[in-house]
Amino acid sequence: VRPFSAATVSYSVVDDTKVTVSFDVTRPSGLPVTCTIQAMDIHFTVVGSANIVIPVGSVQTTHHEGTVRTASRAVTGVVQDCVRTAS
Repeated sequence: VRPFSAATVSYSVVDDTKVTVSFDVTRPSGLPVTCTIQAMDIHFTVVGSANIVIPVGSVQTTHHEGTVRTASRAVTGVVQDCVRTAS
């Protein structure tokens, strides 16, 4: 079992080339993680992704927001996964 998790809170399709994803990350204090956020089109094809580095912090659950540039108009945005950031 991984010591961290992430959950999409909301998303906003800004325009034909951009989506903003809001998400929460829960991890042990002192553990840096990198989360991948993705934008998908009407066929659930990934049209953009971005990695968001969540630095070491003293709070276990933190809220974050990231922007994904897209190749075409997206209809949704999600936090796909988080992994421990390499030291």
